[in-house]
Amino acid sequence: MQLPRAVPASVLIGQVLLLPPLLLLGPQASWGLVITPPGPELVLNLSSTFVLTCSGPAPVVWERMSQKPPQEMTGTQDGTFSSVLTLANVTGLDTGEYFCTYKGSPGLEASERKRLYIFVPDPAVGFLPVDPEELFIFLTEITETTIPCRVTDPRLVVTLHEKKVDVPLPISYDHQRGFSGTFEDKTYVCKTTIGDREVDSDAYYVYSLQVSSINVSVGAVQTVVRQGENITVMCIVTGNEVVNFEWTYPRLETGRLVEPVTDFLFEMPHIRSILHIPSAELGDSGTYICNVSESVSDHRDEKAINVTVVESGYVRLIGELDAVQFAELHRSRTLQVVFEAYPPPTVIWFKDNRTLGDSGAGEIALSTRNVSETRYVSELTLVRVKVAEAGRYTMRAFHEDAEAQISFQLQVNVPVRVLELSESHPASGEQTVRCRGRGMPQPHLTWSTCSDLKRCPRELPPTPLGNSSEEESQLETNVTYWPQEQEFEVVSTLRLRRVDQPLSVRCTLHNLLGHDAQEVTVVPHSLPFQVVVVSAVLALVVLTVISLIILVMLWQKVSALPPGGGLPRRRLHADALCHPRGR
Repeated sequence: MQLPRAVPASVLIGQVLLLPPLLLLGPQASWGLVITPPGPELVLNLSSTFVLTCSGPAPVVWERMSQKPPQEMTGTQDGTFSSVLTLANVTGLDTGEYFCTYKGSPGLEASERKRLYIFVPDPAVGFLPVDPEELFIFLTEITETTIPCRVTDPRLVVTLHEKKVDVPLPISYDHQRGFSGTFEDKTYVCKTTIGDREVDSDAYYVYSLQVSSINVSVGAVQTVVRQGENITVMCIVTGNEVVNFEWTYPRLETGRLVEPVTDFLFEMPHIRSILHIPSAELGDSGTYICNVSESVSDHRDEKAINVTVVESGYVRLIGELDAVQFAELHRSRTLQVVFEAYPPPTVIWFKDNRTLGDSGAGEIALSTRNVSETRYVSELTLVRVKVAEAGRYTMRAFHEDAEAQISFQLQVNVPVRVLELSESHPASGEQTVRCRGRGMPQPHLTWSTCSDLKRCPRELPPTPLGNSSEEESQLETNVTYWPQEQEFEVVSTLRLRRVDQPLSVRCTLHNLLGHDAQEVTVVPHSLPFQVVVVSAVLALVVLTVISLIILVMLWQKVSALPPGGGLPRRRLHADALCHPRGR
């Protein structure tokens, strides 16, 4: 029997070709796989039927697009195996690659396979359809790639164009593979003419992707959620555009899978995988891990974040405030409260049970800021504190699930000042000095004296009065708190039993903010009587001197009169001058 002749690109029209495999391959079984007809390329008529035979020393099988189409497999006693694939009523969709390979026989080369390409010219199928993912061609480096627009007829002239550009690109075309070359990031379309009809392929999109070390970050819309709320965790990769995401999360351990959503933003660029869990449960608390890998350079990285699901919201104070807070008069003071809360709370401040608000005059400022996801800082600022701003303050933070509050007393500290220092001489004979002053907190009053008036107080410091029982009996101090003025008043009386010489007495008040002092000079109690005596003696002396002067003047006038008691001559001479005619 003479075998039909098979040539490359042969055209078999309207016939069924049956080849006896045993006759063909008996002497060639040791040579490996044998395909009949041998190809490597065949052109079949539309709607024809064709038989392909593959033989080998072990069980063989035909493959088409990674699938095993229906076929007839046989074996002989001499160890020759064959598989017959019948293509009936072929169309353009039967165009493509066909492979013959061993059917998993141990000891044979697994990669050994024979290839045959078949064309079925079909005017209804200009370009072979492709899977949607084949329309997107991603490049990780500048290298040659293929745009797989394949036709059913090897005689067609095919050109490649940029989308909306009529001028074809000078790139070689392979009817079995498509256009191969180096492409820019653009959209491409293949064109051919069937009869008098121009046919376009689907558009192919070429993208150049960045592949580098993986930079992963993980975040959540909220790391604390209430039961029934949503959990949304995002895993973001920057600087790399070809990655795979793999999530590990508490719900996965119970077999309840959640399908993440991945999006790609070209502007950034970054890839983001979003894991969304609606209606969270308490069991969803835990660690959420995002594992990212890329196959080009085999880089891998992972990041984790903890998410807590609470049964209800909360408000918790952080740290403590002293029951009494202090502010200095006419100085600004900021009072701060730190707390954690979820969901975000409402914050109100009170003073003596009255609601506070921002002052239009800028005397009071209230603010609450979110320093982290669930931590807050609320501040009350008093500008140039006044005495009237002392009182009891309360901060209250609350929402629909919980509340918390904290209260404290604000004390306005006032510098001490001596208001009065006076000296008196009671009838008892003692000398008393009274000192009165005010301040907040309560002032401490001390007395001191200095006897050397010329050197006190610059050169010689005053001597503090001691605490002997004798001196204590001389002091009387009273302290009074005035609620309206919010300060203390101290009144102290110092009784001096014996003052032998002039004495400088100082009253000093001091508290946390400083001190104030005044001085008074006390003279001995007997000193005024001596002054009176001395003054009287001096007055008598002066009177005596004046009397003597008067007596001397009178004596001089008397001694000037003439003897016998007549008128003085000077007087007679004057009378004669006044009356000349009588002379």
